[in-house]
Amino acid sequence: MLPDMPRIQIPVWLVTHRDLHTSRRIRLGYHTIAEYARGLAVR
Repeated sequence: MLPDMPRIQIPVWLVTHRDLHTSRRIRLGYHTIAEYARGLAVR
């Protein structure tokens, strides 16, 4: 959108309650979000 402006990079943390950490659904959600975020970072 604004090619003359430098990109701002900020760290993003994905967190969950420790009881949900081993949930298959949570892990799948984290994986999906991480893959999407990586795609945004490459642009």
